[in-house]
Amino acid sequence: MRKENQKNQNHAGRNCAREWGISAACYAPADYGRIHQELRRKGMTLALLWEEYCAETADLHSPANPVKPWRYSLFCENYRRFAKSLKRSMRQTHRAGEKLFIDFAGPTVELTGGARASIFVAAMGASGYCFATATPAQTAADWLGATAQALAFYGGVPQLIVPDNPRALVAQANRYEPRLTESALDFARHYGCSMLPARAYHPQDKAKVELSVQLVERWILARLRKQRFANVQEVNEAIAPLLVYLNERAFQKLPGCRASVFAQIDAPALMALPTQPWEWAVFKTVRVHVDSHVEFEGHRYSAPNALVGQVLELRVTAHVVAMLHRGQRVASHMRCAHKGGFTTAPEHLPQRHQAHAQWTPQRLVLWGERIGLACAQTIHLMLARQRHPEHAYRACLGLLSLSKRYGDQGWKPRAPWPGNWAPPSTRTFGTFWSTAGTCWSTPHPVNGAAPFTPTFAVLGITSEGASHDDEHHTGSIARAQAGEHGPGAARADAAKRHQRHEL
Repeated sequence: MRKENQKNQNHAGRNCAREWGISAACYAPADYGRIHQELRRKGMTLALLWEEYCAETADLHSPANPVKPWRYSLFCENYRRFAKSLKRSMRQTHRAGEKLFIDFAGPTVELTGGARASIFVAAMGASGYCFATATPAQTAADWLGATAQALAFYGGVPQLIVPDNPRALVAQANRYEPRLTESALDFARHYGCSMLPARAYHPQDKAKVELSVQLVERWILARLRKQRFANVQEVNEAIAPLLVYLNERAFQKLPGCRASVFAQIDAPALMALPTQPWEWAVFKTVRVHVDSHVEFEGHRYSAPNALVGQVLELRVTAHVVAMLHRGQRVASHMRCAHKGGFTTAPEHLPQRHQAHAQWTPQRLVLWGERIGLACAQTIHLMLARQRHPEHAYRACLGLLSLSKRYGDQGWKPRAPWPGNWAPPSTRTFGTFWSTAGTCWSTPHPVNGAAPFTPTFAVLGITSEGASHDDEHHTGSIARAQAGEHGPGAARADAAKRHQRHEL
């Protein structure tokens, strides 16, 4: 093959020398095959290659070998003749590391279970370095997952990825402005490259990968035709050594092979791979409900309450549900498969909802412990009296709210609520406070509040030793001191006695 390549080069030089009427024997031959590959590099020109050729010829010149370089015009003419002899078709010039062409091969591999594995093929534009892998189908996840494997195989990212025109990647086919799916656009954003589908029914737009598909069918699939595979993984294990053989096969008319040209030209020009691996993601448009949640697959995830009624875009991977508003991420949750459940971040709720959600039995008890152990034990009893703790929340809050009026140290209980008494309710708590003066210290008002004076503390009578008559007498004296007279005072006294009997 190298002899044929050298023969084409010498033939181009002799034809040019014959036309110009000069002898080609005194001119140093140029390696036009290497020059053809070098021109694929970004920024490379024939003028620069001609200068390098002249420098090499000067090193070869000697009295025994009096050769001289071709002039620039003849050098260019010889190269054009050589390029035309390669193939008579429109040639596409591919820059190093610029394009990656991807496609699926037509033939498939039969599996023992009756299914068939599809063969994904990718090829670099400049070197033709080939990649092939088997996939279960040709869905969008298979397209993008195989492309991610190809980029990892090449060790870098090209500037442009050119796929076929499949419905799995193209949301709206158009000759001038095709629109990709959200998953394909997300893939391109992740790798920092662009994706431009080829024109429909124009395989010449991706001739590089069409040739690679043909090579894969001839040198890989043809050798696997007699083997049987149970799954896709076994197919990929059989493809791997044959792929190395294909890429290391020497070119027929050019020096080197696909692997060597890739290492010299394409690999240095590729962009670096991202640090985070790519994950398959699906997108869904949702609207934030009045409860600051959105729904995906029966599960509800919280969103910032400022976005209630707004349209968000969900980006859902295997583990994460991210919410995007005008292209910006506003929330993110771990994905949950529990249908009918809720995943709520407290900071997404309004302030008053956050305050309500923070009231728990543990918090009420901790607040009581801050005042005193006796207060905490009383709250325990109030919570335990109800079938559900929330029934006692308001009563506990009423008890603890006295600290706002009298301060934490202004009414610290000297002893817990008597164990043989029923825990107080919202109606009986005030009566207990006004009569059990010896069990509780006299509170001291704060912030200018009116002083609170338990009646029995003033009279020096304990609640344990007071009889019904004493209670009646004490209540009358207290009302007399307070200036209460008339039928209203009598009804109030009767109501208080009735509450004491309940205790």
